[in-house]
Amino acid sequence: MTRDHVPPKNLFAKPRPSDLITVPSCLKCNGEFGKDDEQVRNIITSLENVENHPSVQSQLAKKRNRSLERKEGKNNLRHLTDSLKPVDLVTDTGKVIERRIAFDLDQPVMDRFAERVTRGLLYHESDIGYTVGTVKWRIAPDADDFDGMPKDMKEFLSSHKPKSIGNGVFKYIGYVYPGRPGSLWLFRFFDGFEIMTLFQEPKKPQYR
Repeated sequence: MTRDHVPPKNLFAKPRPSDLITVPSCLKCNGEFGKDDEQVRNIITSLENVENHPSVQSQLAKKRNRSLERKEGKNNLRHLTDSLKPVDLVTDTGKVIERRIAFDLDQPVMDRFAERVTRGLLYHESDIGYTVGTVKWRIAPDADDFDGMPKDMKEFLSSHKPKSIGNGVFKYIGYVYPGRPGSLWLFRFFDGFEIMTLFQEPKKPQYR
């Protein structure tokens, strides 16, 4: 009945670009994620690696701040502050350099965000609608992640350029198994925040 933006349109400065991705969504689901969208935007635009992006500096940081300052935004402010925790900054040898404050992104709102974007792009790229499965994700995939991938997946990711949406605010590339929803995706926001998601199909029961 409606169209949902993937990723949420509030991550893009106005005037919003014409190449934003939308996918079909029922009215109930589309309406329930408004709070998620605001909280995810507030977190991502507060990360050190994206704060200097032109879209964040020109508009999104101000929108984030207004959402925290208004009377109705107390829950947003509480969510943002509750997401902070002290962490040790260490060298490759394990030596602690200093103690800093960082965002803990291991939380339900980010889980839902990663799943929505993954499922949305799975439909957009492969016309695969909602199907049973789970989405796992992690921040900043490293060399070990790529080394452990199947050969065909590594070859695909290394030979294809990521697609760019909204003048580079969002970039993505995905490997989808032919005819199946199982897939791996790399998402990059504001040229500074990168996550990897994996859509896993349920295991088929084994019979004797």
